[in-house]
Amino acid sequence: MRRNVDSENITFSDYMEKWLERKKKNVTYGTYRHYEAYSRNHIIPSLGKWQTNKVKDYHIAGFYRAFFLGSLYVS
Repeated sequence: MRRNVDSENITFSDYMEKWLERKKKNVTYGTYRHYEAYSRNHIIPSLGKWQTNKVKDYHIAGFYRAFFLGSLYVS
């Protein structure tokens, strides 16, 4: 049975690390390296401190906006 992320009290960083572990087994090496680099260089530094149950759609939207505008700071 797969648990809902909302029920876990983990940081988004920890969630992304677990996600990367799962993806490593299911995608090609090149795809995994792309996911890993993007996650470690952009997603985790911007959203990693948040608890998964506290990340809201506006946090994701802010990350996206910051990424496309060239500034990756998300508060």
